Amino acid sequence: MTDDDILLRKFFDENKQAIPDNGFSEKVMKQIPLRNTRLVSLWQCICAISAIALFIIFKGWYIFVDIFYMLFHSIASESVTHVSWISWAIGLLVCMALMIREAFSVE
Repeated sequence: MTDDDILLRKFFDENKQAIPDNGFSEKVMKQIPLRNTRLVSLWQCICAISAIALFIIFKGWYIFVDIFYMLFHSIASESVTHVSWISWAIGLLVCMALMIREAFSVE
């Protein structure tokens, strides 16, 4: 921290004022329409159902078994650099899916 940061923090700590809410925030939150959250939930359900349907239609479990077999076989033979590009792509997609899920969970 620099001296300016310390001075600013000290100034704001000394001049902090509490403003009474009197339930204003709760009243505002009750006034906000739930339409957007319903649309987001509906969209998430549609995407999840589509993903599950495509996984079943294209027999995705075979792809996962093949990828994990190739990955573990490569690791066992100590040639991780020769892992197929499909394995790296699946890993990247999984990481992206986790990031998207984390982004949607923040409300």
